[in-house]
Amino acid sequence: MTAQKDVFVIMPFSAIKGHTEEEWTEIYENIFKPAIEECGYTCDRAIPKTGSLIRSIIERLKTSKIVLADISERNANVFYELGVRHSLSKRTIIVCQNSKDIPSDLRGYWYLQYGIRPSEVTKFKSDIKRIISEIEKNPDRSDSPVSDYLEKEHITISNYLQKENVKKLGALYTELSGNLIILKEMKKKEGGNTNLVFISTDCIRLLLQTLYIDLGPELLKKAYEISFGLQRLEVNTSSTELIETLICSMEEFGHNIFSIRNKLLSGDFEEPKDISTMEWLLIPSDELPKTPHQSFESIDKTCWITDGGRFDSKDSDVLKKIIRDMQKKCTDKNGGVE
Repeated sequence: MTAQKDVFVIMPFSAIKGHTEEEWTEIYENIFKPAIEECGYTCDRAIPKTGSLIRSIIERLKTSKIVLADISERNANVFYELGVRHSLSKRTIIVCQNSKDIPSDLRGYWYLQYGIRPSEVTKFKSDIKRIISEIEKNPDRSDSPVSDYLEKEHITISNYLQKENVKKLGALYTELSGNLIILKEMKKKEGGNTNLVFISTDCIRLLLQTLYIDLGPELLKKAYEISFGLQRLEVNTSSTELIETLICSMEEFGHNIFSIRNKLLSGDFEEPKDISTMEWLLIPSDELPKTPHQSFESIDKTCWITDGGRFDSKDSDVLKKIIRDMQKKCTDKNGGVE
């Protein structure tokens, strides 16, 4: 697909001070449009509209690749449209015939002075080509005080969210370490539910319910498996095999969480480019009860739970144990699971 290459021009229309309506049209047709088209861009300009028709202008101010704003004579309509553009997007070039028309707040951004003499027109074509080239190389460069503010605000919000995520991961690590102590005590006692009341799942559930940070499909899968395993443990506290598998999985997962927390704190953690997503599926099975059994896989096929509890070497030990345990619990009396 060809990248959008269009320039939307906002400029005066009516006669003001030293320019007639025809002169403004000539400036557009003989200076702006040829210079822009020589850069390989299409070019058109806003036309006077009122009422609901102004929406189309605002739409162009938002979506156009580049906006060229002629603020000569400090026309109020042009300044209004320029403010809208600055609020909605970047890549705006300000031009004027007299440098005195450039507000001091905008002098540090992309702007050009132009004239109507042949030599001035030639220079304008060279200057506009240079600036468009700069925009193509760095399209997200700030081009106004508005974008400066929004970038700082974004950084402030990002820093706040990062600190909040560090706290949440720290809480998750603490929860995992506490649960590990309890599970190891249960293992020594060969099961029993004396300590199960102290098992906490609030932090891991928060992670899975909100996905406040994308750990990647493999760790997200592991988090679901641990959560599922702890739920299963509530109805089968005597399963030492399940306890052992949970201990192993939680130790590995806890190590990864602590590592990600530290990377996030130092600014070295990057979330996956593609958002990790898990989907619960209803999978019929000949080996499980006739009622469909819930399992899950990731949207991008990175982790797959085969049907009927038949697993290959890549599948989770936790879920293998859960399925085997559920199979043992099957009863023919009601065609379900105890």
